[in-house]
Amino acid sequence: MNIVKTALYALLASSLFVACKSQQIASEDKLPEPIIPIDQSNEYMGDTSSLVLLDEAPQEKAYVVASIKRTACYGKCPVYEAKVFSNGLVLFEGEQNTDKKGLFEAYVLEHQVDRLVAQADSAAFFDLAATYPTSGFTLHDLPNTEIFIKKDESEKTIVNNHNAPKQLRAYEIYFDDFLSALNWRAVAESEVE
Repeated sequence: MNIVKTALYALLASSLFVACKSQQIASEDKLPEPIIPIDQSNEYMGDTSSLVLLDEAPQEKAYVVASIKRTACYGKCPVYEAKVFSNGLVLFEGEQNTDKKGLFEAYVLEHQVDRLVAQADSAAFFDLAATYPTSGFTLHDLPNTEIFIKKDESEKTIVNNHNAPKQLRAYEIYFDDFLSALNWRAVAESEVE
């Protein structure tokens, strides 16, 4: 009986270690460098009169071009969802283990949205499977990363639990870096209503 308990404890400990280290492993693995660099300019240059605030955004015309969602794990994985809209609005909702908790907004220029989609193209996003692993055997203690891309009339969602190809993992990191480079503003609950 002690051998069974020891084996179960070892399995639990290794599962927690894998869950907590999944982000670190993805970044330590030799992933291909992004073809298109992140635009580090966070400030608008030139005319900003066409930019709109969250409550003024024509939501019926704007649509989600790209989104990323990371789910919980048995460790301290970040849990959040971010959406990039066609009108330049970017919304981030952090739930746990993130620097930003609650709803935040930022704005990007059209060429920044185009770069995000072009980087997905360079990762052959639309040619990849819809779920990883492709066998469907997911590990419940690992987080899922769900990425959505809309390009022209095509749109696709990929859910990665583990065993995704390097180019998809590299794109996930690229998307996170893209979000990190933005100037975020907390959105008060009164603005959302």
